[in-house]
Amino acid sequence: MSAGRPVPVVGSVGFALLLAACGGGGDSAAGPSQPAGSLTVGSCTIVEGASTCPATVGWTTTNATSPRVLFGSTTLATTASGSATIPIGAGTQAVTLLDGAA
Repeated sequence: MSAGRPVPVVGSVGFALLLAACGGGGDSAAGPSQPAGSLTVGSCTIVEGASTCPATVGWTTTNATSPRVLFGSTTLATTASGSATIPIGAGTQAVTLLDGAA
């Protein structure tokens, strides 16, 4: 399986979301369905004097064999669906949902 093209979506606090899915080839009737997923990040407000705010990340996947959620280069989760709270700063940060160990 090869990784799909990341699609950036800029959120309200200046972070970027990247969704990368493993693409399969061929007819779905001949084998398992392609993996699919969704990723959301709630907005938050960085208060004066703080450098981050807590934002909730939620994800779901279908037909993923090795789902992973990354926050930057750190693995946040390896479950097919779930949610977590992460500290979002004012700069651009990446949250990535992918299928595969790479």
